[in-house]
Amino acid sequence: MANPVKALDGLIRLARNGVDAARRNVTAVEDQITAIEADDARLVAEVAAEKAAAGNDPAMIAGWVAYAGRVDRRRAEIAQHLTILRKARERALEDLAEAFRTVKRYEIARDNRLARAAHEADLRETDRMDEIGMAGFRRKAAEEGE
Repeated sequence: MANPVKALDGLIRLARNGVDAARRNVTAVEDQITAIEADDARLVAEVAAEKAAAGNDPAMIAGWVAYAGRVDRRRAEIAQHLTILRKARERALEDLAEAFRTVKRYEIARDNRLARAAHEADLRETDRMDEIGMAGFRRKAAEEGE
Protein backbone atom coordinates (compact mmCIF):
# COMPACT_ATOMS: atom_id res chain seq x y z
CA MET A 1 0.00 0.00 0.00
CA ALA A 2 1.31 3.47 -0.90
CA ASN A 3 2.12 5.82 1.90
CA PRO A 4 -0.88 8.22 2.03
CA VAL A 5 1.20 10.94 3.70
CA LYS A 6 3.76 10.74 0.89
CA ALA A 7 0.95 11.17 -1.64
CA LEU A 8 -0.27 14.24 0.23
CA ASP A 9 3.27 15.63 0.27
CA GLY A 10 3.23 15.45 -3.52
CA LEU A 11 -0.15 17.19 -3.65
CA ILE A 12 1.12 19.88 -1.28
CA ARG A 13 4.17 20.45 -3.48
CA LEU A 14 1.94 20.68 -6.55
CA ALA A 15 -0.46 23.07 -4.78
CA ARG A 16 2.46 25.26 -3.67
CA ASN A 17 3.52 25.47 -7.31
CA GLY A 18 -0.02 26.70 -7.99
CA VAL A 19 0.41 29.36 -5.30
CA ASP A 20 3.68 30.47 -6.90
CA ALA A 21 2.03 30.69 -10.31
CA ALA A 22 -0.86 32.70 -8.85
CA ARG A 23 1.61 35.06 -7.17
CA ARG A 24 3.43 35.57 -10.46
CA ASN A 25 0.12 36.29 -12.16
CA VAL A 26 -0.85 38.88 -9.53
CA THR A 27 2.57 40.50 -9.84
CA ALA A 28 2.34 40.64 -13.65
CA VAL A 29 -1.08 42.28 -13.55
CA GLU A 30 0.05 44.77 -10.90
CA ASP A 31 3.13 45.60 -12.97
CA GLN A 32 0.89 46.30 -15.96
CA ILE A 33 -1.34 48.53 -13.84
CA THR A 34 1.67 50.44 -12.54
CA ALA A 35 3.05 50.95 -16.05
CA ILE A 36 -0.27 52.19 -17.42
CA GLU A 37 -0.80 54.52 -14.45
CA ALA A 38 2.69 55.93 -15.07
CA ASP A 39 1.79 56.43 -18.74
CA ASP A 40 -1.36 58.28 -17.70
CA ALA A 41 0.59 60.50 -15.31
CA ARG A 42 3.10 61.22 -18.07
CA LEU A 43 0.27 62.28 -20.39
CA VAL A 44 -1.14 64.63 -17.74
CA ALA A 45 2.29 66.20 -17.29
CA GLU A 46 2.73 66.54 -21.07
CA VAL A 47 -0.64 68.27 -21.41
CA ALA A 48 0.30 70.74 -18.69
CA ALA A 49 3.67 71.39 -20.35
CA GLU A 50 2.07 71.88 -23.77
CA LYS A 51 -0.53 74.23 -22.33
CA ALA A 52 2.20 76.29 -20.70
CA ALA A 53 4.16 76.30 -23.97
CA ALA A 54 1.08 77.44 -25.91
CA GLY A 55 0.76 80.46 -23.63
CA ASN A 56 -1.60 83.09 -25.05
CA ASP A 57 -0.71 82.71 -28.73
CA PRO A 58 -3.98 81.94 -30.61
CA ALA A 59 -2.26 79.73 -33.21
CA MET A 60 -0.56 77.68 -30.50
CA ILE A 61 -3.76 77.43 -28.50
CA ALA A 62 -5.61 75.95 -31.51
CA GLY A 63 -2.90 73.31 -31.85
CA TRP A 64 -3.02 72.65 -28.14
CA VAL A 65 -6.79 72.15 -28.22
CA ALA A 66 -6.43 69.47 -30.91
CA TYR A 67 -3.60 67.86 -28.95
CA ALA A 68 -5.61 67.96 -25.73
CA GLY A 69 -8.53 66.23 -27.49
CA ARG A 70 -6.27 63.39 -28.65
CA VAL A 71 -4.80 63.09 -25.14
CA ASP A 72 -8.29 62.99 -23.62
CA ARG A 73 -9.25 60.13 -25.94
CA ARG A 74 -6.02 58.32 -25.08
CA ARG A 75 -6.65 58.84 -21.35
CA ALA A 76 -10.18 57.44 -21.78
CA GLU A 77 -8.67 54.34 -23.40
CA ILE A 78 -6.19 54.10 -20.52
CA ALA A 79 -9.00 54.39 -17.97
CA GLN A 80 -10.92 51.61 -19.71
CA HIS A 81 -7.82 49.42 -19.83
CA LEU A 82 -7.14 50.10 -16.13
CA THR A 83 -10.68 49.04 -15.27
CA ILE A 84 -10.14 45.75 -17.11
CA LEU A 85 -6.77 45.22 -15.42
CA ARG A 86 -8.17 45.97 -11.96
CA LYS A 87 -10.85 43.34 -12.50
CA ALA A 88 -8.13 40.95 -13.66
CA ARG A 89 -6.16 41.75 -10.51
CA GLU A 90 -9.21 40.93 -8.36
CA ARG A 91 -9.61 37.59 -10.16
CA ALA A 92 -5.90 36.90 -9.75
CA LEU A 93 -6.10 37.68 -6.03
CA GLU A 94 -9.11 35.37 -5.71
CA ASP A 95 -7.16 32.65 -7.51
CA LEU A 96 -4.23 33.21 -5.15
CA ALA A 97 -6.50 32.96 -2.11
CA GLU A 98 -8.01 29.73 -3.45
CA ALA A 99 -4.52 28.31 -4.06
CA PHE A 100 -3.58 29.13 -0.46
CA ARG A 101 -6.77 27.47 0.81
CA THR A 102 -5.97 24.36 -1.24
CA VAL A 103 -2.45 24.13 0.20
CA LYS A 104 -3.80 24.61 3.71
CA ARG A 105 -6.46 21.94 3.16
CA TYR A 106 -3.81 19.43 2.03
CA GLU A 107 -1.50 20.35 4.92
CA ILE A 108 -4.31 19.85 7.44
CA ALA A 109 -5.18 16.47 5.87
CA ARG A 110 -1.50 15.45 6.05
CA ASP A 111 -1.22 16.57 9.68
CA ASN A 112 -4.41 14.69 10.57
CA ARG A 113 -3.09 11.52 8.93
CA LEU A 114 0.23 11.87 10.75
CA ALA A 115 -1.58 12.38 14.06
CA ARG A 116 -3.85 9.39 13.38
CA ALA A 117 -0.83 7.22 12.48
CA ALA A 118 0.96 8.32 15.66
CA HIS A 119 -2.15 7.55 17.73
CA GLU A 120 -2.48 4.11 16.11
CA ALA A 121 1.20 3.42 16.79
CA ASP A 122 0.67 4.42 20.43
CA LEU A 123 -2.31 2.08 20.65
CA ARG A 124 -0.28 -0.80 19.16
CA GLU A 125 2.53 -0.07 21.64
CA THR A 126 0.05 -0.03 24.51
CA ASP A 127 -1.49 -3.33 23.34
CA ARG A 128 2.00 -4.85 23.04
CA MET A 129 2.95 -3.68 26.53
CA ASP A 130 -0.37 -4.97 27.92
CA GLU A 131 0.27 -8.32 26.26
CA ILE A 132 3.79 -8.48 27.76
CA GLY A 133 2.35 -7.62 31.17
CA MET A 134 -0.39 -10.23 30.87
CA ALA A 135 2.12 -12.88 29.75
CA GLY A 136 4.29 -12.06 32.77
CA PHE A 137 1.28 -12.21 35.07
CA ARG A 138 0.20 -15.60 33.65
CA ARG A 139 3.73 -16.95 33.93
CA LYS A 140 3.97 -15.74 37.53
CA ALA A 141 0.52 -17.19 38.33
CA ALA A 142 1.51 -20.49 36.70
CA GLU A 143 4.76 -20.59 38.72
CA GLU A 144 2.89 -19.88 41.98
CA GLY A 145 0.29 -22.54 41.08
CA GLU A 146 2.89 -25.28 40.73
